[in-house]
Amino acid sequence: MAVIKGTYTIEKHFVGKDKIPTLWFYHEAKGAKPVVIAIHGWTGNKEGMLTNCLRMADAGFCTISVDARMHGDRLDPEFWGKFAENFPKTFFTIVVETAKDISQIVDFLEMREDSS
Repeated sequence: MAVIKGTYTIEKHFVGKDKIPTLWFYHEAKGAKPVVIAIHGWTGNKEGMLTNCLRMADAGFCTISVDARMHGDRLDPEFWGKFAENFPKTFFTIVVETAKDISQIVDFLEMREDSS
């Protein structure tokens, strides 16, 4: 069982030109915080990373949990059909497009003064 300590701030943000759905977890503290970007597993979502993100907040990080393409808030109604039709292509597309999303999040963070 996870032991979660203290009071946290959890914020939902839509980041970048593609409005990438994210959850931000951190303890209130002044100054810049190191950032961890958390990605869920296959068929998961950003909310499924809650325990891990809170543990990282306990360690002093701001953790940003992201919905991969076609997952969570971005769930494609044709999700399973696309996999059944061509699993390798669909899987590869999700991985590549999610990597592009991470790049947008990093670009966004570089413009902020409260992350390091």
